[in-house]
Amino acid sequence: MKDNELKPCPHCGNDKVFKHYYPIVENVQSVKVLEVVCYGCNSKTYFLDKDEKPAIEAWNRRDK
Repeated sequence: MKDNELKPCPHCGNDKVFKHYYPIVENVQSVKVLEVVCYGCNSKTYFLDKDEKPAIEAWNRRDK
């Protein structure tokens, strides 16, 4: 498994899990948010990390 590869959803086991980036504006500053979404059960997790590696590690270590 590559460092930037997402494991299947810990809730439903679906392997259709994707990363999406979008900006939010907070106090006139733009912050990039990483959203991890399961297209099977619509489970979502949001991360404010500038680097995606900690966010992917957090998603991958969650238990079913």
